[in-house]
Amino acid sequence: MDLTQYQAAKIVCPLLCDGNTCAANGMRPIHCRGWFPLPDRQNEVGSSSEDAGTIDAHAHTVGQGAENGLASELDERGLDGNRYELNSALAVAFDTPNAAELWANGEPVFERCKPHDTIRAT
Repeated sequence: MDLTQYQAAKIVCPLLCDGNTCAANGMRPIHCRGWFPLPDRQNEVGSSSEDAGTIDAHAHTVGQGAENGLASELDERGLDGNRYELNSALAVAFDTPNAAELWANGEPVFERCKPHDTIRAT
């Protein structure tokens, strides 16, 4: 699925609450900081074409660098540093007893999740 198809599917972030507020806003996930730097837009998916181009290029570059550095370090330590589509990863995390402990021990907890890079910009 490319980015256009993903946006057309209008897949909603599972962390959005009533009123489009983010349940994880206090933590501001790295990925969200890079893509949605403005508080009122931080987890929108499938925004309209008139909203296109509102991504802060600097915030996006910094976010990508932080994600890449974190993934690299996790890989070096024998941990899963892959990026996964959030909905599938949260489902596995919530459905797997001791998911965090298993992941910290190097178990492939998220191997059945959809990799995030399958959702790519064209």
